[in-house]
Amino acid sequence: NVQIGGLRFKVVGLRAPVAMLEGYTPPHDRQRWMLKEGLNQLGRGGSRPNEVELDDATVSRSHAILRVREDGVSLENETPKV
Repeated sequence: NVQIGGLRFKVVGLRAPVAMLEGYTPPHDRQRWMLKEGLNQLGRGGSRPNEVELDDATVSRSHAILRVREDGVSLENETPKV
């Protein structure tokens, strides 16, 4: 599980990795995103396309990267620390 802002994600390893929200309210509860091998950008909608797009004020437009490799999934922060 990965915590991002007020959101909690679970990444499930099926034939293709899937990320989904946990403990969120409808209509986003249990929303799922298929992750591709390599970089998957995560953030609010805006100027760049995000593979995982979240409509939440606690998430920046360029928030994080979920990196999918054969040995698992890692989270890399893109938001500069102030």
